[in-house]
Amino acid sequence: MEQMYPQLSQQPEEQTQPEALVSDILSPRVGKSRKWIWLIVILCLVIAIIVGGWKYLEYRKEAKEIKEDIVQLIEPELAKPAVDPYPNDTDRDGLTNEEEEAMGTSLTDFDTDGDGLSDITEKTWGTDPLNTDTDGDGYGDGYEILKGYNPNGPGSL
Repeated sequence: MEQMYPQLSQQPEEQTQPEALVSDILSPRVGKSRKWIWLIVILCLVIAIIVGGWKYLEYRKEAKEIKEDIVQLIEPELAKPAVDPYPNDTDRDGLTNEEEEAMGTSLTDFDTDGDGLSDITEKTWGTDPLNTDTDGDGYGDGYEILKGYNPNGPGSL
């Protein structure tokens, strides 16, 4: 077989080169350069983590400030103390407590007679806020106005 394939029996001269590469890799000089490469890689990773963490904390701080600004823009009423728009109207029906006392209506119920009309609406229509059916026809004042009838007497509105 050696005669047919002489190149198989001969060792190539390049066989010694891989051995030379192995000895170069294991040499102390190459080992030092690898140590420096690893040191640089680790240093870069540490720097990246520190810078990333710092940027993240900076982002969180800005996001919190933006959120606070948005809350101040959207909900300005939260920053102001609450003011009662009806300081002298306990039942919030539109009549002051003094007017309710003069009319004899309830200070705590916005519809004293329970006919579906608030006390101020009864005052506006001229109906009796103490009588469910001002005209006495059997239908409540609120129902008559809802259906288009006069709550003070016969006929429609």
